[in-house]
Amino acid sequence: MTLIVTVAVALAVWAHLAFFLAVILKNNTIADVFWGLGFLVVVWTSLFVSGNFQPRAWLVVGLVTLWGLRL
Repeated sequence: MTLIVTVAVALAVWAHLAFFLAVILKNNTIADVFWGLGFLVVVWTSLFVSGNFQPRAWLVVGLVTLWGLRL
């Protein structure tokens, strides 16, 4: 699979997990938590699928991780 398809599948699985968890718990506020962590799913999946472990890639992953955790 290409990088974008793999990331899209990972993000779709993450979104479905959030949806089913919200339905089970009957609490839609968990969407706020899953939204920010969704960026982590995208950036970490992209890093490992691409295999690009250059310093610049780690910088981007680190900054997006901080931003996603902040959300």
